[in-house]
Amino acid sequence: LVYDLGVDDYVNFLCSINYTEKAIRAITRRTVGCSTRGNQPGNLNYPSFATVFDTRASNLSTFFIRTVTN
Repeated sequence: LVYDLGVDDYVNFLCSINYTEKAIRAITRRTVGCSTRGNQPGNLNYPSFATVFDTRASNLSTFFIRTVTN
């Protein structure tokens, strides 16, 4: 299975884990706008899954998005 990732996927991930636009620009050497990217860290197209739940919540659920080529 191939999990296809591009630069935008990594930028979305960095934005979702609260990297600053300045820090991302230092890594990618391009200007990005994190405020326009509504991504969740769990949606990075990798074959692993991770999430954090608020332990005070009584009803917990999550979902992940993956795109795979066989």
